[in-house]
Amino acid sequence: MAVQLLQPKQLQSLTFANANFVGVKVTGSNDSGYQASVAESVARILSTRLGERVMRPLFGSNLYLLRDRTFNSEWRVLATRYVYEAIETNEPRVRFKQLYFSIDAHGKHDFYLELEARS
Repeated sequence: MAVQLLQPKQLQSLTFANANFVGVKVTGSNDSGYQASVAESVARILSTRLGERVMRPLFGSNLYLLRDRTFNSEWRVLATRYVYEAIETNEPRVRFKQLYFSIDAHGKHDFYLELEARS
């Protein structure tokens, strides 16, 4: 069963030197409201610095650490790790499935996240 990809949600706080976070895809659920809610929650988690919320020190991600770094294989590994840790810690409705990276002809790097709804 194919689930339609949500419209990419551009997040200014997740724009890096050469890479942009462009969207979230949730598989295993047919409810578009659920998918939009999860995508919004994930966007909030990934755009919040880890430790930024005083009463919830584990909320957020370390993606901000990659802002001024060169986009290479190490960057991809760290981004995948940081996204995985943030999703597994803060969003109980979904499981991390994969982080996809794409590069266009102009050298612009986009990445989007694929998640699976928990049963």
